[in-house]
Amino acid sequence: MVKERDEEGHVKRLTGAKDVMTRLLEDISMSDTPPEDRVVDLLELLQFGRSSSAVKFEKMLNQNVDGRIYGQYVFNGAGQTHRWSARGIQTHNLPRAYLENELDVLDMVAAQVPIERLRKIGPVAATLAKLIRPTIIAPEGKTLVWADYSAVEARVVAWLAKSRSAEEAVLTPFRNGDDLYLLNAEAIFNIPQKVLAERLAEKDPDAKAMRQAAKVAVLALSYNGGVGAYKAMARGYGMRMSTEEAQIIVDGWRDRNRWARQIGEKIQDAMFSAMRQPMSYFPAGRVNYIYAPDLLGGTLVAMLPDGRPIVYPMARIVKQEKFGQMQDTITYQNGMGRSSMWRGLALENLSQAAAAGLLRDAIVRVETTETEGQIIGHTHDEIVMEAPVESAREFAERLVQAMVSGFEWTEDLP
Repeated sequence: MVKERDEEGHVKRLTGAKDVMTRLLEDISMSDTPPEDRVVDLLELLQFGRSSSAVKFEKMLNQNVDGRIYGQYVFNGAGQTHRWSARGIQTHNLPRAYLENELDVLDMVAAQVPIERLRKIGPVAATLAKLIRPTIIAPEGKTLVWADYSAVEARVVAWLAKSRSAEEAVLTPFRNGDDLYLLNAEAIFNIPQKVLAERLAEKDPDAKAMRQAAKVAVLALSYNGGVGAYKAMARGYGMRMSTEEAQIIVDGWRDRNRWARQIGEKIQDAMFSAMRQPMSYFPAGRVNYIYAPDLLGGTLVAMLPDGRPIVYPMARIVKQEKFGQMQDTITYQNGMGRSSMWRGLALENLSQAAAAGLLRDAIVRVETTETEGQIIGHTHDEIVMEAPVESAREFAERLVQAMVSGFEWTEDLP
C-alpha cells in the first residue's frame, strides 16, 4: 500500500486504490502466513467500499421515469471497435457474481435490517453489488427473454484468421458442438472433457474453476497476450494464481494454438505495408488494411468483412523503445492523446468490431421482424427483450433463430 517514502525510507503516503487492494488480497489468499482477520476486513472494505455499486443504485433512483430508465447506451461509443458504450448504471459492467438467496437478501435490505446482519453474508458493499442485476425486472404480465452469442469473441477471432490451424483448433470443435473451454481445460489439467462435463453438471466448484481458467486463456491469449495479460484477465474473473502457474497455462495454449501468433504477425505486416504504400490494400486473414494519406491527417483503415471500417487517424510510424531496443511503431490519435498500435491490440479491435457487427445486424433483424416483444437492453453479445409470459418460450426460440441465421458476410462462421 506504500505510495511514497522519504529519503530515510519512512512511509510518507499510502494508497487505498482498488487495484492495489485486489493484488494484496490475491497475495494473501496464496500466503502461508496471512495477516489477522481484521486486516483482511480492512482491505476488503477498501476494495469494495470504493466500488461503483452504491452509485448504480443512486442512478436508478434518480434516472427512472415511472420505473424505467432511458438513455443508457451510446451508439458507436467504444472507440475503434464500434461497440455501444454504456452510461448511467453502466449495464455493460454489472457484476457477474450473484447470491443464491438474493430475494431474501433484497427483503433484508428493503427492511433496513441492522448492518451486522448483512455482514454475516459477506462484505456489505460486495453483497450490494450482487443485488444490482436483480433490481432489473419485467412489468406485470411480461417476462425477460434473452439470448447471447456463445463464446462469440473466441469464434470470431479464429474465423478472422482464415487459416487451417484456426479451423482445426477452434472452428471445427464449435461446429461439432464441443465446449471449447472444456477442451482447453482438458489439455491444461489433463482431465478428460467428458469427466469435466459430468462434474460441471454436478456443480463441482473445482470443475467450474478449471473451465474458467481455460476460458480466460482463450480470451486473453488469442490476442497474443502473455502471462501478464492472462493474470490481469483472471483477476477480473475472481481467479488467483502464481506467475509460475500462469506461465505453464500460457505455454501450453500457445503450443496448441499457433494460429493466433500467425494472424497477429500477418496483421502487423499488413499495417506496416499499408503505411509505407498508401492507397494499396494489404490482406490479413479476412481483413484488408489501407492507408489514406488525405483522410484525417493520414488514416490507417482496417476494412471489416461486413464492409465497415476501423479507423486510426493521424497514423504515423515512429521509433519507440521496446524490450531494450528502438523499434518502428505505429501511433495514432486517440481522443486527446496518442496511442501505440501493436498486433494484439489490432486483433482485439478486429474481433470486437466484427462481433459488434453481428449484434447490430441481429438487432435490426429482430426490430424489423418481431412484433410481439420489445428490445429493452443488450450487452456486447446479448439481446434482452420483454415478452408476454404466455408466449415467452416460443418468443425465445424466434429470438435465437434471428440471431444465429447468419448474414451475407458471415460465411463459414459457426
